[in-house]
Amino acid sequence: MTTITMLVAASRSSKCSPLTLHMSPFTPHPSPITLHSSPLLIPAQWMLCYFAMHGAIHMSWGYKFRVPFTALMNIAYLWMRHHAFCLSWVFRAAEEKQNKGRRIGEAVVYLLIVFNLVVMSPRALTIGITSLVQPLVMWPMRFWVDDWRRPPHLLWFLGFTAFWWTFSYLVKKEVEAGSSCTWKNTHLTTEIAGIAGNLCLAVFVLRTTADNSEQASDSKKSD
Repeated sequence: MTTITMLVAASRSSKCSPLTLHMSPFTPHPSPITLHSSPLLIPAQWMLCYFAMHGAIHMSWGYKFRVPFTALMNIAYLWMRHHAFCLSWVFRAAEEKQNKGRRIGEAVVYLLIVFNLVVMSPRALTIGITSLVQPLVMWPMRFWVDDWRRPPHLLWFLGFTAFWWTFSYLVKKEVEAGSSCTWKNTHLTTEIAGIAGNLCLAVFVLRTTADNSEQASDSKKSD
């Protein structure tokens, strides 16, 4: 809940200029709409969905009740990370490259969603494959879209990816250990890595949004 509190508080206090974003992730060619709010709105929405489904999994009883929550959690995770990558270049890169990067990223998400629904969720598998594949595609493309420039607050974004790879690895070890687990492979240890990853993402989004707010105010002053 700390991550959610940070995002909600910042979205209320942020004084960002109007921003055009592609809000609908479930259409091949989403129409842009203008928002008078912070650009952290979209990643925050999917993060809330992810947390809700994650909580539902812990509260569910039996395999048949867990499958739909697992599927929705994996989908929310994919879109959360997709929009975070888009945010890392949205204020810097050329518009044509931004559009290409967004469409390629969406195509990757759709393919992983199909894989999630057909292969992973019916077998109650974790998000390990999606956690590995999506960054391997998005990280090189992120630098290509931004003309190979280093993005601001890079370490926080790298922390998000690194902690989630760690989370996926620890989930695997937890499942393998079963009842003979130790403190190194309990679910609590796994969740600590996941929470750290989400906090890194929250800080990255907040700082990137603050940078945009400062740029917008400076441009108004210069005009």
